[in-house]
Amino acid sequence: MSAITQVRNYLIVGGTAGIGKAVGQALVKQGSVVTILGRTQPKDFPEATFIKGDLTLARDAKALGVSVDASKLDTIVFTNGITGPAQRQVTAEGIELDLAVSALSRYAFMDGVLSKTGNQRFGAQRSPESAFKPRVFVWGFPGENMTATVGDLNAEKKYYAADSHHNTVVVNEVLVTYLAERDAGINVYGVKPGLINTGLPTKYAAMYLGSTVAHSIVGPLVNLFIPSPESYAENSVLPIIASPELENQNKALFAPSKAIIPSNPFLVKDGNYQKVLDETLALLKRAYDAKI
Repeated sequence: MSAITQVRNYLIVGGTAGIGKAVGQALVKQGSVVTILGRTQPKDFPEATFIKGDLTLARDAKALGVSVDASKLDTIVFTNGITGPAQRQVTAEGIELDLAVSALSRYAFMDGVLSKTGNQRFGAQRSPESAFKPRVFVWGFPGENMTATVGDLNAEKKYYAADSHHNTVVVNEVLVTYLAERDAGINVYGVKPGLINTGLPTKYAAMYLGSTVAHSIVGPLVNLFIPSPESYAENSVLPIIASPELENQNKALFAPSKAIIPSNPFLVKDGNYQKVLDETLALLKRAYDAKI
């Protein structure tokens, strides 16, 4: 894919560490203007404008979406997320923690962004040279054909960390289609990073195999075979994020190889897409309405 080289304005939600920060730094090197949103400003990324924000609560995420000036943005990127805890935890709004941070916060943030109209609308005041619709990229793990616990996305009946993770993956897959159909003036894409060396593989190895084995054996193997966030950003993200070819690929899901991933079979049978969406939006409303 051929990349557009003119300056672009990006907002990276979760761009203060890991993949998000690496993508932001790669974009800055290309001459783009980057704003990052997260809890803590990274000291090694002074080129980015920093917005401090905690997305744990849906009402806060929506308020941030309203407060951000999205009118000059070309692209919003979501890389925020956590690893689900071993034991179920809930936010003050009553939402399972992984689902709240890794998925529902994105719905809420875009609720805020898309609530604005006129010259405050997402992308309304971009450069006249902008050659494509405003874009949204949703990082997650599409392509794994994961299923969700329809009817219990909030894990109130039964909780397993792995199942909760699967729920966040599917809810984010649904988000891509939902946003694209909610606003015909934007294009939305899902992105699967694959396995990236953010330090987590070595961390998990230390938990199960001990620190010595993890750092003397697992760590070097990870460094040898798994790309760093910086390498991933340069080789897999930059070629697609401003590519003109994406203009006609709305709702597409992209693999690390930049190939398009087929839709999740789970979501195209038994009305599961609509069931997951309806339940997600009901949880979002519950979070907004929670008395805390």
